[in-house]
Amino acid sequence: MDGRPVLVSTEVEDPTADLVVAELNRRRVPVLRFDPGRDFPTRAALAASLTADGWSGSLTVGKRTADLSGVRALYHRRPSPYTPESDGQADRFAAQENR
Repeated sequence: MDGRPVLVSTEVEDPTADLVVAELNRRRVPVLRFDPGRDFPTRAALAASLTADGWSGSLTVGKRTADLSGVRALYHRRPSPYTPESDGQADRFAAQENR
């Protein structure tokens, strides 16, 4: 078994992604599923840097963490849009970065 995780970025209610996650689980592939529009910035924490050797850092969602240097794939399928709380500069920046 290859212990490198697959990140699944999708909305909470996504039956197609559910099938993908179920198959990855059947194959015993570690999965970290998250919805950037819902989990960001309260439930998710991203600490990342790009070096000559590739990505390093981690993505933590709730109690689950993925080491970015070991991620084998990202499945990105229609995550929820991020809705900022205000129209302030910081919230507009967060919305843009989330996209």
